[in-house]
Amino acid sequence: MFRFLFFYLFTLTSLFSLDIPVGKLSNEILSKYKDAIHQELNKEVSFQDDTRTRRSTREYGFSFFKMEQGDFSYNKPPAFLQELGASICKALGDDPVEFTNIILSYYGKEFHLEPHIDVGQNDRYKDCNFYFGEKVYGVVIEPDPTGHLYFVKYEDEGVPPLNLQPVLNLLEETGTIFCLQGPLRSKPYFHGVTNVKNQRISITFRTVVKNS
Repeated sequence: MFRFLFFYLFTLTSLFSLDIPVGKLSNEILSKYKDAIHQELNKEVSFQDDTRTRRSTREYGFSFFKMEQGDFSYNKPPAFLQELGASICKALGDDPVEFTNIILSYYGKEFHLEPHIDVGQNDRYKDCNFYFGEKVYGVVIEPDPTGHLYFVKYEDEGVPPLNLQPVLNLLEETGTIFCLQGPLRSKPYFHGVTNVKNQRISITFRTVVKNS
């Protein structure tokens, strides 16, 4: 019985340690950028549509997909996005940094994002010549009743199936901000966005580090 109790307590402790810093931006801050964000979404976007992911994006700075092909061309992010990123850092108690990869994501009805890992310094599952900094920030501009950030645990090789039970769900509201770091930043934990009912708009802020 004591062995069972110890295992049970250890499991609970492990689960409760899976947490990320979460906060919320004020309506005053959001209102400064909302129109500019929607104007960006009215420009040309990239549309991902396959069996695992469906979303529209605009990417700034270094492009993840281009870097995978060895292309490190740089598309300077609009100043307002760097300002918004700085507000997120400050609200979460961190010093602002210059973000070199920013993704504006739009999710329409039945859109979703597969569970994945933002490749980090210690991730060796890909032969990458770059990785993203330890802290990845995000903000929810427009939340959805069903679509939200979630985390799953998958220790096997390859990509996780889409029907895994989440170990953590993020309760999203307008202006919800978060910093993805620590254990949830890398394998065996993957993060994604559940199926969207209406629409969801979010922005991801990352720093790119080139491998020497």
